[in-house]
Amino acid sequence: MSKEENQKGRVEEETERTLGVLDTLENIDVGPYFFERLKANFTSPGEPLAAGILSHVLGGRLTPALLAIVLVANILTAAMVLRTDRRSQSALRNQNVEALADEYLLTGTMAAPDNGTE
Repeated sequence: MSKEENQKGRVEEETERTLGVLDTLENIDVGPYFFERLKANFTSPGEPLAAGILSHVLGGRLTPALLAIVLVANILTAAMVLRTDRRSQSALRNQNVEALADEYLLTGTMAAPDNGTE
């Protein structure tokens, strides 16, 4: 018996054991209108879960505090981005100047061109 056949046999045994447990479960009497209520819960537009959770957790008391936290986080993020942006602009400007100097041979390695005026 190969390894695959052995594994397949174990899977089949586990499946049979699981299905056997389902056969031993007792039926529960749910009442005459259970399925109608269940169907109504699925079809009725209820309050979205996220909105319900937020309204219960926040309750209107934490809203100003959360707004202040978000505002402070935004200000700190903007300050960091602007500071980094200024540094990167300065470095980029220096790189551009060096690239132009190299491109037009302005590094001092070559003599100035002769304009014909002496």
